[in-house]
Amino acid sequence: MLFDTKVNIGVAVSIMTTVLGGSFWVNSRIANMDNRLQNLSNELTYRLDKAEIAVEAKTNDVHTKSQAAEVALRNAVANPGIKFADPRDPTSLIVVLSK
Repeated sequence: MLFDTKVNIGVAVSIMTTVLGGSFWVNSRIANMDNRLQNLSNELTYRLDKAEIAVEAKTNDVHTKSQAAEVALRNAVANPGIKFADPRDPTSLIVVLSK
C-alpha cells in the first residue's frame, strides 16, 4: 500500500460531511445575523427620520419674538391684572390694569 493509514474511508467521508455541514451551518448563521443587523439598521433609520420630522414640526410651531410679544399683549389685554412675561425682554412683565 502506498499510504498506510488506520482511518477507514467511511470515517473520512463522515468527517468531511461533518465539516461541510458545519461550515454551511456557520455560513447560514452569519447570513441570518447580517439580515437581522440590516433590519435593525433600517428600523433605527426609520425611527430617527420620524423623530427628526417631529422635531422639525415642533420647531416650525415656534413663534418669532414679535409674534410672541403680540400674543402676550393680547393675553394681557384679555386678562387684566394678570402678569405676562415680555418675550423680547424676559426681565420685564406685561400687565394691563384695567379694561
